[in-house]
This record gives sequence, structure tokens and C-alpha cells, in this order.
Amino acid sequence: AVPPGLVGVRWAKGYGTAAPAIYLWPMLLAFGIVQLLCALFSYHARDNLATVFHGIWGSAWLALGIYYLYASYGVLPILLDGAKSDEVGIWFALLAAITFGALLASFAQSLGTVLTTLFTTTACILAS
Repeated sequence: AVPPGLVGVRWAKGYGTAAPAIYLWPMLLAFGIVQLLCALFSYHARDNLATVFHGIWGSAWLALGIYYLYASYGVLPILLDGAKSDEVGIWFALLAAITFGALLASFAQSLGTVLTTLFTTTACILAS
């Protein structure tokens, strides 16, 4: 939960010059790799819902980490002060759609899974 919190605090003007972006991208890349490893272990355990959920979110965190890597070295503009970016908004809209599909599928598993996917879907809709 650390990288989503860091990105949320950054976009909500919690801290903020361009300098902290240098420290943000390694955490996002590491979290994306960990999420993708969770997807691999979920696939090994034959849990299709967890595989999809971890796989799509791992890919998203890797992509955001690469974005901040380029932004920290001046290749791309840095998203500061809650600035809306159409590209990042499209990412979160697609994440919301896929996570909503996981929400519908999670009704067959457990209440905890339903609540987790409901919270994540709501956060995606608010972020896009």
C-alpha cells in the first residue's frame, strides 16, 4: 500500500517539488515487480482472479514507475499539484474497468475479496 499512498499524497499536494520524483520511481518499479511476482504465484496456485488483479496492477505500477523515471530526468513533464493528465486518466479508466470485472467475479469467492476490489475500483474511478 506504500506506492499508492505515495502517489496519492504527491497528487494531492502533500509534498512537492520536482526533486522527490527522483525518489518515487524506484519504489514504484519495485512495487510493480512485487505485484507481478504475486501474479505468478497466484497463477501457480490456480487462482485466476488474483492472477488478473495482481497482473494488471503490477503492470500499471511498472508503467507509472517508468513514467516517473523519465520525468525525474526531465524527459517527460512531472505530474504535480494534482494536475490531470489525459494519458494517466486513461490508464486509471482502464484499470477501473478491469478491476470492476474482477469485482463482479469476486462475488463467487468471499466478502473480503469483494470489499477489496470495490475499494480499488472506487479509487480508480476517482483517480481517472
